[in-house]
Amino acid sequence: NATGEFQFQMLQGVQASALTLGATVQGTLNPGRATQAYRLTGAAGDKLAYTAVSGGYSDAYWRLVDRYGKQVSGGWLGANLADIVLPQDGDYLLLVEGPTTNANPVNYQLKLSQTGTTTVAGLPAGKAYVMGETVAATLADSNAIDTYRFTLDQDTVVFFDSLTKEWPVQWKLVGPRGVEFDWNYVYSESYDDQQTILNLPKGD
Repeated sequence: NATGEFQFQMLQGVQASALTLGATVQGTLNPGRATQAYRLTGAAGDKLAYTAVSGGYSDAYWRLVDRYGKQVSGGWLGANLADIVLPQDGDYLLLVEGPTTNANPVNYQLKLSQTGTTTVAGLPAGKAYVMGETVAATLADSNAIDTYRFTLDQDTVVFFDSLTKEWPVQWKLVGPRGVEFDWNYVYSESYDDQQTILNLPKGD
């Protein structure tokens, strides 16, 4: 426990300023520990480039975040960065942020531009899976992978229930916002392993 003053704010993405690709954005973080949010819309495979138009920005950074809250790219505010690929269609947030230790105002000018498009790999083909169905199968060899696909029509909380004790067997779950769970042993599910309870977005 501690005593002392504190400040914070909650920012909503829908209230962020609209960002036009290719246009220079200028602003000031005041205090320098604040965050400024900008909103843009993109498509899967859009290639973007970040340009620091002016300023040293030694005490500020930027992040590009998708609609699921996952960071797509980011870095020091004063360093250019190319070949940023958007993973899916939808809205994104560009966050300009100062560290909590910086109280001095930070002036900035930056630009986010589209430089082209590329193909984003989709989910692999697999066997159709129905929620609640029990799967019983055998992997042919140590390098084999069995893939199962399902679609959620709304955001859903799911629970992975392992019915085997074969420790070399692992599982991975991938969806619209990327990797949800990565290669855990199938016998790890238990009352004390809360990672097997997943809040998934709708989609494949």
